[in-house]
Amino acid sequence: ALQCQLVAILREYARPDVIFYHCPNGDQRDKRTAAKLWRMGVLAGVADLTFIIDGRVHFLELKAGKGRMSKDQDRFEEAAQRAGASYRCATGFAEAIEAINEIGACRVRLTVPQISDARSGDGMREGEGAAMLSPNTSTEMDRAALN
Repeated sequence: ALQCQLVAILREYARPDVIFYHCPNGDQRDKRTAAKLWRMGVLAGVADLTFIIDGRVHFLELKAGKGRMSKDQDRFEEAAQRAGASYRCATGFAEAIEAINEIGACRVRLTVPQISDARSGDGMREGEGAAMLSPNTSTEMDRAALN
């Protein structure tokens, strides 16, 4: 749900010169399909989203609640950083939006109103993020995008 919300926001607000995508490495599959995908180059631990921005590669791993990265994800993060890419693991909607802002993926700076909710680690209830998100239209980034 978190990744789908984030992709919907990116489709609306991403800069036109930004490439982002998900590499579908996950999900259950039979052994024959898994073997074929491995031969085709599937790599365990690849981040949920990949961005290419201004010639630089950025990886974003998304975790909900108290999710933790696997050993394969830790190894991928280390390899990506050795190769010169940036890597960020975001826990929850607010951290994911912060990461997107930091890498400059959108035409506007996105803000997330904080809602106090003891059930959630980031102040947002499941499903609220995309509805509550609003672009901050008074930043220098916005003015630059208009020129």
